[in-house]
Amino acid sequence: VSGFTSLSGTSIPDLGSGSDFTITNPIAIGFPFKFDNINYTHFQASDNGFIHLTGGAGSTTLTGTGYGNACCDVVIPNDFTASNTLQPFIAPLWEELAISGLSGGGTTTYTMTGSSPTRVLTIQYNKVSWRAPTSTDQISFQIILYETSNIIDFVYKVGTVALGTFPTASIGLGGIGATNYYSLSNSGTNPTAAFNSNVTNISTRPAD
Repeated sequence: VSGFTSLSGTSIPDLGSGSDFTITNPIAIGFPFKFDNINYTHFQASDNGFIHLTGGAGSTTLTGTGYGNACCDVVIPNDFTASNTLQPFIAPLWEELAISGLSGGGTTTYTMTGSSPTRVLTIQYNKVSWRAPTSTDQISFQIILYETSNIIDFVYKVGTVALGTFPTASIGLGGIGATNYYSLSNSGTNPTAAFNSNVTNISTRPAD
């Protein structure tokens, strides 16, 4: 993809404007998506910057927490070494985030485009607060899943409000197994992706 293009789509239940510490019930991907050599059929979205895959052989389904300030649905702070209950996961920006509560503010949607066998699912987080304050547009991002090729894209858009004092995050992927994960070294233009590496202190927004 060439950059962030905002898409309208189906609203993700329970991740509306103002949502915080919330994870959804399973949502259909729309096609089998192979990740860590297992085909998954559903995802669960957290407003803390990751999705959990479910509906595959041996997979678990997390308990959906419902809308708004549900508390304690995920491991916070972001820590890949303690995340095995969330695996498998896809994390473009894992940290204590919130969907912006500004007037006309944050939304979370998903959109299917294309036709079989090359469909594309885009999961969009629009106007997100990164740690604090929780009513600001600091970043938007998308997770894009591709049928058949099983490629994953992360796409970002810098928000209108500067980050607060203590932003941190992890960016990476978690397969099946407590030590089976990759994380990026930074959010710059040329990061490395290291296996079993627990980078938790990314504090710079990825460029558009």
